[in-house]
Amino acid sequence: MHNVCLGVVKKLVEFWVKGNKQVRLEKDKKEKINNELKKLRPYVPSEICRLPRGLDEIEHYKATELRTFLLYTGQIVLKGNLKKKFYYHFLLLVYAIRILIFSETYSKYNELSTQFLKKFVDDYSALYGSHYISYNVHSLIHLPFYVLIHGPLDNFSCFRYENYLQEIKKSIKSIKYPLQEIFNRIVEKQKMYDTLPAQLHKQYPVLSNEIIHSNPSPLFNINDKLFEKITLEQTNTIINVLKEKYRYIMLTNNTLVMVQHIVQPKNKPPNLIVKQFISCSEFTNTPESSFKIGVYMVDTSKMSELYCINLTDIKYKCFFISLSDNLALISTLCHSET
Repeated sequence: MHNVCLGVVKKLVEFWVKGNKQVRLEKDKKEKINNELKKLRPYVPSEICRLPRGLDEIEHYKATELRTFLLYTGQIVLKGNLKKKFYYHFLLLVYAIRILIFSETYSKYNELSTQFLKKFVDDYSALYGSHYISYNVHSLIHLPFYVLIHGPLDNFSCFRYENYLQEIKKSIKSIKYPLQEIFNRIVEKQKMYDTLPAQLHKQYPVLSNEIIHSNPSPLFNINDKLFEKITLEQTNTIINVLKEKYRYIMLTNNTLVMVQHIVQPKNKPPNLIVKQFISCSEFTNTPESSFKIGVYMVDTSKMSELYCINLTDIKYKCFFISLSDNLALISTLCHSET
């Protein structure tokens, strides 16, 4: 949160918005980026709590906005608008951080992320000036070592702790003994939850908004119930078949699918009816294939027939962005702020 997002990413955007002439974006390019960021708003899923806004507002960006820019939107809106050498330099950071956030890549590609971050730091002085090599920039090269000790970056990120500060603030009623008061309120909440009957604990998955249907399908029968929305236990992930931005997931076999129906058969666990994207390609192959960081270009006109999957087949929810009539970008979500 502080080292990468509020530290390095914010500084990079400040260079592009109000830096010297060699690094500053041309006015028309900056306006184009601002417009493209605003166009991405309808695609932002519920896991991302703030919608994109223009780079001119960088001074007011929250850490979560900088995180979204780094992990998802920046690589799209900067492509073709930022000078190639600066764009490639930014991608080094994108690749490294996405590798270190995912549980399946932080160890597998740890050495690769180290190479990317070392090159990012080495090139930083040449691109922006050696006097701008701050403690935050230098600290980047140590991140791969610490994820090997503590696990993926979100295991020890400040996001979830800072979000909880509002709960702590609400629990303080007097200025006397604040630490004791906070501790007592947390213990009380935990005891209250522990003493609740098991049936009052939230049971996952949670199905919402039944859809009335009268026509059976080869994949579900007339007695099965269809639902608009399902909330999964993993970080309260939401899938909603009636809202475009909530319908895309990656399966455990690494296929990308669109959810068509949420089905609750009688006396059986819920399942999903999906269509698979048949044509997937790289968004970019520099500094490595974008497949390694979970970013894909898909042809939305080439889809499989409908088929059924179990909830256990879900690997990641995805951030889907339509780029043209038949092309879309899909990024696997690595969002964990709460």
